[in-house]
Amino acid sequence: MNPCLKLQQEINLVFEGKPIAKESARKGRYGNTYNPQSMIMQQYRREARSVLPNAYKMPQRECPVEVFYYAFFDLPKNKKSKKNLELIKNDDYPYLKKVDGDNIIKFYGDIMTKSIFNDDNQVYHNNIKKFYSINPRIEIVVKIYEPIKVF
Repeated sequence: MNPCLKLQQEINLVFEGKPIAKESARKGRYGNTYNPQSMIMQQYRREARSVLPNAYKMPQRECPVEVFYYAFFDLPKNKKSKKNLELIKNDDYPYLKKVDGDNIIKFYGDIMTKSIFNDDNQVYHNNIKKFYSINPRIEIVVKIYEPIKVF
């Protein structure tokens, strides 16, 4: 943690189910572009707002934000042996498969923009860790610091 920053608030979010990575925008039949995940993102935004306290106020634009992502993925069906389930029971076995951490950060960062913080420019530090788990989910810790002078 940076010594010149003073923690103002910490928010913990948990989204049950397999973590989602952001997809690219697609072109429609008539040349228009669309986001194939827009409905899912709206649902997750509502869910994120529902866990916030009623008195929650979005931080000022000068407040730095730090976000930590902990993504937990299920084992493939053909790998669910007793031995493998024993390995992942503590949620600390690293997940090194296809899902790119940057795209997970993009998806959930877009969800939190305008609901948890004003703009993703406020985020000065992102960190993601991916693990295997019996219970697939993503846990997000958002640390909002007191405003600083912007040059």
